[in-house]
Amino acid sequence: MTLAEIQEQVYKMTGEQSDLYPDSVYTQELTDAINEGQRMVASWKDPGGRLSFRAPSLTSQLYFQTYWISDALQDAGHTTTTIILPNDILDATTLATDDVLNGWSFTTASNTKRIVDYDGGTRTATLHEALTAAPATTATYELSKNYMDIQGSTHAQVAYNILKPDKFLLPIKIVDLEEEREITEAARDDVFINLVGSTSDPTEFVHRNDRILFDYVPDERRWYYMEYSKMPTDMVHGTSTGEPDIPEHFHYGIVLWGRWWGFAREQGLQAAWAAKQDFNDFMRQRVGAYYNQHDRRQIAGKLRRG
Repeated sequence: MTLAEIQEQVYKMTGEQSDLYPDSVYTQELTDAINEGQRMVASWKDPGGRLSFRAPSLTSQLYFQTYWISDALQDAGHTTTTIILPNDILDATTLATDDVLNGWSFTTASNTKRIVDYDGGTRTATLHEALTAAPATTATYELSKNYMDIQGSTHAQVAYNILKPDKFLLPIKIVDLEEEREITEAARDDVFINLVGSTSDPTEFVHRNDRILFDYVPDERRWYYMEYSKMPTDMVHGTSTGEPDIPEHFHYGIVLWGRWWGFAREQGLQAAWAAKQDFNDFMRQRVGAYYNQHDRRQIAGKLRRG
């Protein structure tokens, strides 16, 4: 289907609202909604189960390394709840930034606490609760975190996080390369707050607002592999021959999502609810058929090679 064909079908299925007429000057809003629908199809996850859609043409891979420091303190004046960090653990600009280490974990003498406030001017980290004893001036320590932010190339802290690839949408799979073990995705609302004092090999993660959050604070610097989905390329308003950047047999899903959007836009809540059900029913059927066909092709290929 072309952009013009999708626009025409959405217009008709939403009651031919005058300001959505495909040839009117207002159809930029319709095009924007259709592009959003394409993104919703490309990242669809069954709200009632674990089925999800990931088009192979819209997936890619990257590698990242968790940030972990093991060193000795250098200053006097530490207490059980405040630590003066060395002046060479990060670049000078980052280290001088207030709150930049909030959420990191500080470990000394097998005692791990979370940093809840950081003063960049004095390099002082405040811990969420007291250590068993104030560290000595040159006590050994570890500094680590159970999250990695996905950041653009111009972000000040990107060196300590994950460089955001072009069109990055969602992580699909994360693998601990040293352990050769997949880290499973947990429920989106799990914040792992009960594991604040635990360092170990991560076993679960959640993705929230361009942050990968692990259940445990890694106890060493380690490499990970991530497979991720990419956002499809937007169709350009006014280019009627443009086509979606997803497999053709999912194009009608964009129409159904546009139908839901049109009803919701006009506050037709009952019609919008029914349209959303139609969209999810369509995606369940097409995703199941898509993966079954993919599996049959893989088996046929193995039989031919055999």
